[in-house]
Amino acid sequence: MNKIADLFQDIDVSRAPLHERIAAKLQQLIADNRLTAGSQLPSERELAAALGVSRVTMHQAMLVLAQRGLVQIKAGSGIFVTDLPPSIVADSIERYYTFNSGSHEDLVTFREILEPETAALAARNATTDDIAALRELVEEIEQSFARGDVDATAAADSAFHEALAAASHNQLIAAVVTGLHKVMQNTIKAQIAAYDPDWGIRTHRPVYEAIAAHDPEQARQAMRLHMQTTRTQILPQPNPTHRS
Repeated sequence: MNKIADLFQDIDVSRAPLHERIAAKLQQLIADNRLTAGSQLPSERELAAALGVSRVTMHQAMLVLAQRGLVQIKAGSGIFVTDLPPSIVADSIERYYTFNSGSHEDLVTFREILEPETAALAARNATTDDIAALRELVEEIEQSFARGDVDATAAADSAFHEALAAASHNQLIAAVVTGLHKVMQNTIKAQIAAYDPDWGIRTHRPVYEAIAAHDPEQARQAMRLHMQTTRTQILPQPNPTHRS
């Protein structure tokens, strides 16, 4: 216990707000792996005494960390460092985009950078189960679009990109794309009326087929074409005859 408390001794408590500075220090210790998942922290009373701050300040710091998913406060047991699940990253990305009024242009531009390389990674790393999941989602996109089911099409479309990220077997990519899942689904749903009739078949199946063939370059190119189509369909174009 005292050893963990000693890690806090270099916190500069001369600047307010104290609880945020304490939380930042603990977060850094976790990031540096000096405090590992499952570690029990000293009590709030012990930490407050070690730093010469009030228990209220220490409690506020712990609440900040709990909100970030970095610690778990168990009544009667103590405070424990938690594993940082991908959902923490995903939730933060979704909140950031939503509360900062992210634009369709921002989203499409980001996806144009990320998704071709994600597709290439998926072509290298996808397992048999990954490929089967992508196939099912491509079929659902095509079928739901053909029957005019907007909700199902949007859900299957965004789920396809989430499954694609999972197939890359890169945890950070998967977390980021999961965070954009709801944003993508809402955007797709709002814009489906503008899609060309064969849109679902024309832009998703080639990506899936390249991944199933384990062809990274073809997957990359197919996703670039997909994103070009997405930009044309979702974003206003300079051509005055373009449908919005």
